[in-house]
Amino acid sequence: MILSLVSNKTNKLVFRTKIIVIFRSYLPGYSYRNCDQVLLKIGLRSAIKYRNVSLIGILSLSIGISVLLLITIYTRNELSVDGFHSKAPQICKVSYGNSSSTPGPLSYLLSEKFPEIQKATHIETHQLFAFAPVLDYKGQPFQIEGYYSVDSSFFQLFDFEVVHGDMHSAVRAPFSIILTETEAKRIFNSQNPVGETVTWRIFRDFTFTVAAVVRDPPQNSSIRFNGLISETSLERMGMNYLNNWGFTVFETYLLLNPGVNSSELEQKLRAFLTGYYKLNLSTRACYADAETNPLELHELRQVYFNEDLANDTTNRGNMHGS
Repeated sequence: MILSLVSNKTNKLVFRTKIIVIFRSYLPGYSYRNCDQVLLKIGLRSAIKYRNVSLIGILSLSIGISVLLLITIYTRNELSVDGFHSKAPQICKVSYGNSSSTPGPLSYLLSEKFPEIQKATHIETHQLFAFAPVLDYKGQPFQIEGYYSVDSSFFQLFDFEVVHGDMHSAVRAPFSIILTETEAKRIFNSQNPVGETVTWRIFRDFTFTVAAVVRDPPQNSSIRFNGLISETSLERMGMNYLNNWGFTVFETYLLLNPGVNSSELEQKLRAFLTGYYKLNLSTRACYADAETNPLELHELRQVYFNEDLANDTTNRGNMHGS
């Protein structure tokens, strides 16, 4: 009568198994090992007998586990953004309001005036590509993108791994260029290009020497590039906006000393910068920038998720930050 209440074959099988387990526990010589063997045999027989149902169940479980693993790997990758930089917890990005565009002299001024700031650096790409440059190697032109100018402090904040050459001297010497492995392979095939020269073609030609090759930035890096040129090169190329407070084309990063409270420092920087603009830039069109667009500091590992920041080239994640 009890079996008649069980609606399907699977439930009947489970019920019978439970009955066997219950009664076998009272039999002489019973052991849980024997019970496990019985259950295993019953399970195998059931799987063979109802192979279609079993196959669907196994496939569903496999797909579920695979999706869970993929989600876990993706989430872990997103949350580990910029974790390869050893100084990441001390690095902040500067913005004027929600704009990442800042003037060139800002990084130097702040690092000189505030002992809380250990180092400062800035990168620039918008003006660099204003004339649509092309790289030429032995007469073969290459369209380029993702190139930045960087100053001598760049690699003192960020830990991009060098493969060939000396990246520290490369960011100091004029007409030096640094390429990622992928970009170097695209232009020079598989050879080590350090020491090779390329022509940077814009309104006139400039010869650059490949000084270093670095590994491609990881996918979860907020700063991604294909090539870097030394900032001293810009001066030699006649691009005179490096020291112009009205030219807000740079993205500025600060390396704070350990233990510095970024929120407290932000307030100090705002007050100082507003006064500096009024005192020193009152005759220029940009004199009110510091007041109308107050300076903000953003922790490096939050920039990746901050979609409110505008006018920057940050690689964005898909998990939105608050």
